[in-house]
Amino acid sequence: FLIFIVTTGVASGQPYESMFGSTSTMWIVKWYNLDFGGIDTTVVEKDTLAFGFNWKKIIKTNSFGFFESGALLREDTLMGKVWYHPLEPGWDSTYLAFDFALEEGDTFDLSSNYDPWLTSVMVDSTEITNSGKRIRFNSYIEQAENITFIEGVGGNQGPIYKESSGLLHPYLLCAYKDGVQTYSNISYEGNCSPPTSINLIDPAKAIEVYPNPVVDVLNIKNVSEIEFEKVEIYDALGRKVSSEWYHTSIDFKSLLPGLYYIRLIASKGQIICKSVLH
Repeated sequence: FLIFIVTTGVASGQPYESMFGSTSTMWIVKWYNLDFGGIDTTVVEKDTLAFGFNWKKIIKTNSFGFFESGALLREDTLMGKVWYHPLEPGWDSTYLAFDFALEEGDTFDLSSNYDPWLTSVMVDSTEITNSGKRIRFNSYIEQAENITFIEGVGGNQGPIYKESSGLLHPYLLCAYKDGVQTYSNISYEGNCSPPTSINLIDPAKAIEVYPNPVVDVLNIKNVSEIEFEKVEIYDALGRKVSSEWYHTSIDFKSLLPGLYYIRLIASKGQIICKSVLH
């Protein structure tokens, strides 16, 4: 009888929502190091087998010299746990990065190379929302926002807050799974301005932009069968300066000289990005 209860309980346990999409996963993270920073995109590159487990290898699309080797993430959706393993030479430890089974009053090791003292942080509160469980800790990040674990996303510090180099201070702006936005931040009013792409489409095989550098009008030539719906422009800091329905010419006359990113969004959710000088 006891065996039946235990077996039934495990079988009927409701699994936690996965952090990962079936085809693509992307986190857009703001970061800074002293007086230097930016906005970067972390994506799942591939599935891999390591240390006897199945992992997701994640990489940054623009590492600025940090996190160049990538990292591994492994989750157990029944337990609600996610582990992190850096791939940098000389680092061979696995860390528990997220635990969605935590409840109010529990403690968790949130320490990282830039916050090494956060070894036993107490859960301040938990909340069940339509999108899943949120766990708020008695510690803060940007804009005096509680560090929060977010079921199906990871946390508001992004998926790699335990990375072992770079002395970064990450803050998650938004997240996507399978091309669908699953999270947007609070302090930036949902501003999701990736300066890089989801990497599902090779821009060199999809579009051509000219002239580059551009003076007045930038032309876009679609050399693929992809149907684009929107075209957006971001400046070098990741701020959106223009958003329109897709068309083949973009007026740059009103923009200041500098580096810009042209972001095209396809009807099926794919995203590609090209950089241009003005």
